[in-house]
Amino acid sequence: MEKIEYRAVIKFLFLKGNTPSQIKDELDSVYGDSAPSFTTVKFWAAEFKRGRRSLEDDERPGRPKTVTTNDNIAKVHQLVLDDRRIKVREIAEIMKMSKERVCHILNQDLGMRKLSARWVPGLLTLDHKLARMNISSALFGRVAELGASLGEPPVKGTTHEHCTIVAAIAHATSDSNAFMGDCVAYFIAALTVAYT
Repeated sequence: MEKIEYRAVIKFLFLKGNTPSQIKDELDSVYGDSAPSFTTVKFWAAEFKRGRRSLEDDERPGRPKTVTTNDNIAKVHQLVLDDRRIKVREIAEIMKMSKERVCHILNQDLGMRKLSARWVPGLLTLDHKLARMNISSALFGRVAELGASLGEPPVKGTTHEHCTIVAAIAHATSDSNAFMGDCVAYFIAALTVAYT
């Protein structure tokens, strides 16, 4: 039973002339263990004695507890997408909410965590993995156009673009540690050849 319904019963019994003790006994006989406490019955009987008519709770001062709304979550998500290096403090100032709430939204609602000063999703979704595969495929194609191969050692004239592309491939496909090791080795060798 809702607390408003209990209050209505308390008001009815109070208006019949019952005392708080009699009201509590009546509620216990009907509702058993789910009946409100004697303190609650006594409080509401006193309120009705003072002339209160409403059964609703009074308005409370302060900020509403509904800061974590879908609208606010979407705004925080957009702020993070616009600038992955944004600080919690900056988001809190922009959104006019506490840093604790911003952290809750980022960690619990959006599943993000701070990694190397960037906000990233906690776990890669299937969409993220597909995007990484598409990027690495495009980068492999670009490396092939430039004539570089991870299987061959870099030659004199290896450009900065080669190094950048190989580093991007290593990052995009970092799920495979062996492949990432090959990319890092090639990257180091390419830098050595390019700058000697």
